[in-house]
Amino acid sequence: MPTFHLPRRATAPLLLLTAACGSSFVTAPAGDGGPDSGIGTDGAARDGGGGVDAASCPAGSLCVHVAVATGSSPDVPGYDATSGAGSLMLDGQGTVVVSVYTSDPGAAGFSSPPAYEFHYPPGGKTEIAIKDLPVTVEGKLGPGTYWYAAAFEDNPAVRVTGIGGRLIGDYISVPALDSSDKASYPKVTLAPGAVAGTDVDISVKPVRVLNLTASASPELLVQASMNPAIHGDGPAVLVLYTGSIGQPSAVYLDVAEECLTLPLHLNMSTNATFPTTYVGTANVFGEILDYGTGGSTGTGLPPGTIYTSASKPQSVNVEAGTWSSGGTITFDAVTPPPGGSDTCQCPLSGACK
Repeated sequence: MPTFHLPRRATAPLLLLTAACGSSFVTAPAGDGGPDSGIGTDGAARDGGGGVDAASCPAGSLCVHVAVATGSSPDVPGYDATSGAGSLMLDGQGTVVVSVYTSDPGAAGFSSPPAYEFHYPPGGKTEIAIKDLPVTVEGKLGPGTYWYAAAFEDNPAVRVTGIGGRLIGDYISVPALDSSDKASYPKVTLAPGAVAGTDVDISVKPVRVLNLTASASPELLVQASMNPAIHGDGPAVLVLYTGSIGQPSAVYLDVAEECLTLPLHLNMSTNATFPTTYVGTANVFGEILDYGTGGSTGTGLPPGTIYTSASKPQSVNVEAGTWSSGGTITFDAVTPPPGGSDTCQCPLSGACK
């Protein structure tokens, strides 16, 4: 069995996402029926700033210039009948949100709420079109060091604040991976007594949906039939990459999380829905953390993890002109399950650690 290391944002606290099956990030929006209330589900205020002229950032302010990523322009899906926007209730109208953190969200995980959130248009009372970007979002902040992220939220669906509340159909800023494979969010320091505000730039990319038909290989089905401790129910990770996973040649393109139940003992397939900001063809690695993230097997994967063999790479294609792409993924290997009961199941709970 090969030993390999996944990017930290794939193996780090998946279960910080939500306490429900599937994160709010991958839940299909409820429809764009009105303006955002301006309050997240965690009760945090989501306004406190607004748009300013890009040429003048007031003292004591952070001015974030938000634009659609330049390289994304040819790949931005539309909103016509062929784009798939209708089935996702997307219309390209929404608000721009800048989430500001006083500690590194790459270290804290998706559940870390922002200290501040600033909207454009101010207050979230009206909407703008994605084609109206770039815009500048201004927020009052005291001296200090801050990390930040941005998004264009297409829908007013109830969502948590911050990077954990992004939905398919949004445009989001995508952090780079640092040398230790940790998500590296942009950081800025505001000095005391500055006579002018601080200007920063950030770009956003569209979040598409990758709908995969997930199944088990005949070999995995045989193992599951002989060992009832193999369940196939828990948090799942999907990694898009090129090269050979776990090797220096690997380039990790995107990582997504979902809660997945693979009906191993019924010999059936199931649908798995993952968000992605990547466009094109890539290899795909999948894992289902049947017993959570605890423990070690010497493979780099926790005990009881169902996964796709690195020796048998599979691929998917995320199409540029549509919001939704399809594909298949076959799980064909499992690490030895641990002793004891399996308390990590969908919907996810605090037992999944």
